[in-house]
Amino acid sequence: MTKKTQPKHFSPGEGMTYKLGRITLTFKTTAADNAGAYTLCDVVEPPDSGAGLHRHATYDETTSSAKGTMNASLGTRCSYLVRAT
Repeated sequence: MTKKTQPKHFSPGEGMTYKLGRITLTFKTTAADNAGAYTLCDVVEPPDSGAGLHRHATYDETTSSAKGTMNASLGTRCSYLVRAT
C-alpha cells in the first residue's frame, strides 16, 4: 500500500534555520521528511548577497521571489531578471 502525502501548512519561523554568511535559510521540510518528494526552504537574501552561480547535479531547483529583484541563469544560454513587487 502506498502512503499518500497529506498537505501541510508551514507557519512563519517554523523549521530549522541556518545562517550562511548574510543569507538566512529556513528549511520547512526536506526530502527526508516526505519520501524524497522535495525540499522546501525559505531564504532571505539581503541586497548584493546570494549564492552566486551554482548547479545541483542530483536534483532540480525551483526559485520564486516574494519581494525584490533576483538574477538567475540557466546554463550559458539564458540569463534573466526576476522582479517581485
